Amino acid sequence: MQKQIKSISFVLLSIITLGIFDLFVIAKLSKTIAQMKDDKTRTPSLEALLSLATFGIYKTYWYYTYGKMLYSIKYAKQNGNARDISGICAILNFLGLGFFSLGIFYFDYSKLV
Repeated sequence: MQKQIKSISFVLLSIITLGIFDLFVIAKLSKTIAQMKDDKTRTPSLEALLSLATFGIYKTYWYYTYGKMLYSIKYAKQNGNARDISGICAILNFLGLGFFSLGIFYFDYSKLV
């Protein structure tokens, strides 16, 4: 229940700050997921800057690639019992509903932590 409340608060903060909160969350999640995957090539601050520089278009790519990374981590930890949310998050972001993508992505991520 608390994870759902936190996801809802992420959506509300994203709407209130007009997406600026997304950049902070993207940087934090990029760092954490890259550490889980032991991927040293990812730069969290660059991920957030690219999202800002492309007016959010990069976020569609980010949701897809990091969703796939999250899925592979969950698949390994949960013995194949995982769902892939990368496509739905990328599509929602592409349609201008990035705040819902953030909530879905964070809710799925919070199941690992």
